[in-house]
Amino acid sequence: MGIKANPYPFIKNSDIYVQTSRFEGFGLAIAEARMLNIPVVATRFDAVYNQMVEGKNGLVVDMEAGAVCEGILQLINDVELRDEIIEYLHAEKKGNVEEINKFYQLIG
Repeated sequence: MGIKANPYPFIKNSDIYVQTSRFEGFGLAIAEARMLNIPVVATRFDAVYNQMVEGKNGLVVDMEAGAVCEGILQLINDVELRDEIIEYLHAEKKGNVEEINKFYQLIG
């Protein structure tokens, strides 16, 4: 596909986002997938739990190809789990948008 200036349409049209990192400071792409309510399969790196709630907004797996494959297959095959994760993602607080909206209601 090459370099895309705007990857968000591709993420939004995905069923699952997979982040196979050994090291991440924050994992911006995970946050982007979460903002678009896409279930995440992420490898276990130091900062992953700053964003991931195991089994709630996605799956955290070991840094091994087999574990990543199992996580992906679990989200593909377990429709109930995937739907629960998507429902959680829709309700999940993602940053300060909610707080900004409350502020506008107060001053509006």
